Amino acid sequence: MRMQMTAGVTRPSVAMSAPGTPPDTTPGQHEWNELMARIEETASRPETFCDPDFSLAELAKLVGSNTRYVSQAINETKGENFRSYINRFRIREARNRLTNDARYEHLTIQSIGESVGFRSVSNFNIAFKKMTGMTPSLYQKMTLEEKKKGSDK
Repeated sequence: MRMQMTAGVTRPSVAMSAPGTPPDTTPGQHEWNELMARIEETASRPETFCDPDFSLAELAKLVGSNTRYVSQAINETKGENFRSYINRFRIREARNRLTNDARYEHLTIQSIGESVGFRSVSNFNIAFKKMTGMTPSLYQKMTLEEKKKGSDK
């Protein structure tokens, strides 16, 4: 992929078009795949997504692109916006911390939500329920009961 540096931001280079027509500045499928690979590698690291200040602008900076391309790549390849995309990583990590990680078993639901990047327990509960169909406390209770049943056999 050819990249062009403009005002300190790396962008896919602009394709040439016929005279009198605007240039095609939309990255092709190969460029989206390459950008999404960098996005996935960066956004999936807990030290990245667990930061409550992690933003689209920060992600774009880390992958060497701009917010428009990063947002569009996530929207088009994942079918969701940046916030939902990041919340998937956060909820996956919260589920693990709620049930499988002894280092977090002494923490409250609110503390676990905060530890994965949510600023408030209400936002954590809303995102968790949207992704799992249940609240974090119900998820924790049901999972621990299932584990207990499995160990009683």
